[in-house]
Amino acid sequence: MDNTGVRRGPFSHWQMRQWWERKMLPQDLKIRPYDAARMLGQVERTDDSEDQFRAVEEVFADAPAAFAPGWSPATTDAEGVWRRCGQCRRNRWEGWSGGGVWYCSACWRRFHRQGDKDGGGEPVGPS
Repeated sequence: MDNTGVRRGPFSHWQMRQWWERKMLPQDLKIRPYDAARMLGQVERTDDSEDQFRAVEEVFADAPAAFAPGWSPATTDAEGVWRRCGQCRRNRWEGWSGGGVWYCSACWRRFHRQGDKDGGGEPVGPS
């Protein structure tokens, strides 16, 4: 978020590091970790307030440096839960339920594509 309260981005970790190292960003810049699932609408946005933006130095307090290579801030303090996909049987972090079965995101997308071709849209489940 810039100093006028306007949200910018998202920008890649690499891009932010380049700007930070070149001192092109203000020292009091407020950021929030990028959360792909939220951006894609896969996770409900429960709090889209300015409270989730924190100062760079606070976000990277445990890192060797702000935007250090190989180090990214956590998007949430909550621990993820592994679930077994009803199709591929692999343990995965993200996915959705359909017809009483939980599918990983890869299988869910595949079923949605197949369902769209068949005129459906809901997962068709294992064949």
